[in-house]
Amino acid sequence: MKQLDDLHEKIAKGQIDLDLRNAIADRIVEFIEQNKASLGMWEKFHLGQSISALGTINSSDDQPLDTWFKLSLLSLEKAMVPEGERGEENEDIDEKVNSVTYEMLVGALGELKTN
Repeated sequence: MKQLDDLHEKIAKGQIDLDLRNAIADRIVEFIEQNKASLGMWEKFHLGQSISALGTINSSDDQPLDTWFKLSLLSLEKAMVPEGERGEENEDIDEKVNSVTYEMLVGALGELKTN
């Protein structure tokens, strides 16, 4: 996906700022919106990981931010893997992930963007 490649390039160039975080959050929202009727356990798990990595950026002053941005993007990319190409049988994902809703994912992103 070209938009994600552009974001990876910004990280590689050290262009790490709030705009980058918001751009990643926007890509997550776009994916969630496009797939809201069919978000399965795989997507919810990896989207949650991506959102969590973005949230860590707020509270990790002593850690390299590029790592958290990379983790967020990699998790988003993993969420986008088509069903036939996944290794779900190798994923050890708790059933609690199934309780994650569209509203919860979008709400978490909304909170990140306002902080």
